[in-house]
Amino acid sequence: MAKTDTKELRRVLRSVKKIARSDGSVLWQPVSPGGPSRYDQYQEVLLNAFRDQLPGSIRRLKASKPIAVKTRKVVAAMLTLNRFSPDVPAA
Repeated sequence: MAKTDTKELRRVLRSVKKIARSDGSVLWQPVSPGGPSRYDQYQEVLLNAFRDQLPGSIRRLKASKPIAVKTRKVVAAMLTLNRFSPDVPAA
């Protein structure tokens, strides 16, 4: 599994922040013609970043220290994307 590129992660975090202020319809457009939707691509990037950061986060939690800001941002972006998930019924 490849490590997540920091530039790509920053771009995804910024995009998710912008989408959170809109209706989320942009998520269902393909990244490139015939490619995956933005939703699928963003989920993959965020999940890979979370996996990369997990061992360090577990060590910090065991030491009773707060987790890294980067990890908190990734988790917040994942939760934001889940609001637009087709599997989750609207509240």
